[in-house]
Amino acid sequence: GALTATLVFALTIGFLTVQAVAFALLGPEAGYLAVRWLLLAVAVATVVAIATPRTGTLPALALAAAVGLTPWLPRQLLWTHYDGFATVYLLVAVGLLLGPRRPWRLLAAGALLGLVGNANLGYAVVIGTGVAAWWLAVPASRRERARGLVALGAGLIAAELVLSLTVRLLVGSGPWFAEWVAIRTALLL
Repeated sequence: GALTATLVFALTIGFLTVQAVAFALLGPEAGYLAVRWLLLAVAVATVVAIATPRTGTLPALALAAAVGLTPWLPRQLLWTHYDGFATVYLLVAVGLLLGPRRPWRLLAAGALLGLVGNANLGYAVVIGTGVAAWWLAVPASRRERARGLVALGAGLIAAELVLSLTVRLLVGSGPWFAEWVAIRTALLL
């Protein structure tokens, strides 16, 4: 019913809002293609940025070509599906986490992780595992790591609040933190 439709809408607002803005600016066809090509370019550029310092230019470019040309990511982006969006958001968040530790990078990474969880709740396991690995791998004091974790959490919560407000503005009502509603429902089944 209406609750299910609102919940589905709320759970994919991080995907739908980006698409709606592109439609409004460029029209349905051009907006659809522009967003997808932009996200593919962002994914490829992020892979190059992550891999170049660790492997060198040629291996990084080969890896980026594999990401951009392997059928999975372009197919997910070109379909009207949210998994491709979630993957790109996750790649950019990882890139931010692997770069220099700055508060704005951690806030942005947290916000992107919130978008990942919103676009596909199944990525929650990947997010949790990744954040735990990042926590253990960061060469910093416990206090600095704790600050980083707080910044990540603040970014994630900020993204969730913006997404919830967007749903409430567009639909007129809706759950706060739609993911928790989905998790609770799944646990009851």
